[in-house]
Amino acid sequence: MGTKRGLGLKFQKKASRPPLTREQFLYWRDLLSKILKLGTEFEINLPSAERGLKSKAAEPCVHSKKKCVTDCANLETCLSERHPTFCLTRETGHFLGTEFQCPAENEGDVAACVECPSWILNCRGLDCAMHTPFCTVCPSFLRKSDMSVENTDIRQDAEAVRSEMKNLFHPTGDVLKVGAAGVLEVKQDGSLVNNGGIEVPTVGRRVHWNSFYRMCKDIIDPIVERGGYINERCGQHFHLLVGYNGGQSPSGTRSSSISELEIAMPEIILANFHQLHRRYETALFWIMSSGESMETLTRWAKFRQPVRQYGAMQSQMRKIQKELADNIPGGGHGTAGKYASCSYYFCKFDSQGQVSTFHIENRIADGCLSPSVVAAWGMMIYAMMLKAVRLSQYGIMEIGSREYTEQLEEASRHLINGHNRDYGGHRVADTSGIGPYIPFYRDSARELIQLLKGELNKLGPAFDILIQLADRPLSLRRVQGDSWEDIENELNPQSREEDSNNRYLIESEVAEVVDLTGIVECENQDVWIEEVAAHIDQPPVTIAEIVAQLLSSGRYRWSDVVGALITTA
Repeated sequence: MGTKRGLGLKFQKKASRPPLTREQFLYWRDLLSKILKLGTEFEINLPSAERGLKSKAAEPCVHSKKKCVTDCANLETCLSERHPTFCLTRETGHFLGTEFQCPAENEGDVAACVECPSWILNCRGLDCAMHTPFCTVCPSFLRKSDMSVENTDIRQDAEAVRSEMKNLFHPTGDVLKVGAAGVLEVKQDGSLVNNGGIEVPTVGRRVHWNSFYRMCKDIIDPIVERGGYINERCGQHFHLLVGYNGGQSPSGTRSSSISELEIAMPEIILANFHQLHRRYETALFWIMSSGESMETLTRWAKFRQPVRQYGAMQSQMRKIQKELADNIPGGGHGTAGKYASCSYYFCKFDSQGQVSTFHIENRIADGCLSPSVVAAWGMMIYAMMLKAVRLSQYGIMEIGSREYTEQLEEASRHLINGHNRDYGGHRVADTSGIGPYIPFYRDSARELIQLLKGELNKLGPAFDILIQLADRPLSLRRVQGDSWEDIENELNPQSREEDSNNRYLIESEVAEVVDLTGIVECENQDVWIEEVAAHIDQPPVTIAEIVAQLLSSGRYRWSDVVGALITTA
């Protein structure tokens, strides 16, 4: 098999912005992997006030899986009226094994059947034209909504839904407190449909797949149940930061500024993050698109303007921040530059130009109602930062050759546009000419995800989800008719509640075997897997998948000395 060449990334070394030493790289890799926090902002439209909850009439009885659902309300009537049409004896011409001559002269001669000892009901069940479900008169008929206050006939106006979500999510209102649901606020957004829809920003939290995925699911599901939906007015923003308190305590009193950065972060790390973003900006727009037609695969670029033209090769990031502020608007006074595809508005720099406060906002993603996809997108932004640390050992990354950048510019115009249009009409990008460039988008997206594989492999199913999105983003899936449920189940089959719980239990059992050294002195890893599978009564292939995931997380390794899997920390 031939050798596949790498990406051929090129770097420039500058004395004024020296590469990280090996010692610096190890420090920042280990520190940032522990202290980086990830937050997101959900923007979801809500239905109009006139639209009610889903029809209760369509909701089944809580006993719908029992045999009683086939019972007929007319059974007693049929038995008492003894109609010739429903007589089994008349239909077969036999009674107790002997031939029988029905006394009824025709199908309407009910009187002849009243005293007939041979009349036997021939019930046709659900095939009978007279069948009336017994559920219509059953005293035990009960819908789930009848037992839940949440599903009663409350008007679905936006303010009522937002109020209900506040009671459900218990937003902390404090960036220093994650809270039970991870929610910072529940509020309206003037860009969203029907009285501002619902915007739910979360508190930045340590990066962990299961925690972030569960938070997303617990936010999305109840909003969707109340009619929430997305269109081109909705976005999904991601905040990646190192914890800080910018001189304001939660109570509102002044306090000293606090940052979890013990020392200022070398500017070259942020510069390489910016260069990564520039090289793969179009790929990010592709991966994070969720439009519903080939002509409008994504939103317009007005609130997420490209930053590809602002290079960090010659300019330090403090200057890039100013250039974005000078050329890209924000959402209000003092927020210039905030509407960039990747905003450094919140970052602060010390007198040497190093990063004293790290907080970036990625604004590229379209709205999304798949918790697995939202979580995977967030992991991707986090992985890009960790990759930037690694790349900073070699200098500042170039974004590509002139030929590549010209190709990138040409392809980008057909996906990222509309930022100069006014606010009237639909807020979509014109992607009608996208066809010839789809192979480029796919190749660039795959290249990005493969580049991040080392970082993503430690983040649950993020790599598997993202590599699928690189080929078929949400937009193409929705164009082809996939529902949000279809998308969730296909991209992350383990997200199904039953499968997820079962997988979690198996993983816990494997971890218990490791922690308690339950199986040791095995000849090799394959033998150990077979022994563990037999011990916990699970298929070896399932255990092998779990072991591969544990090894890729970096928290476990194989030990020849012990003859078993062991922890690394």
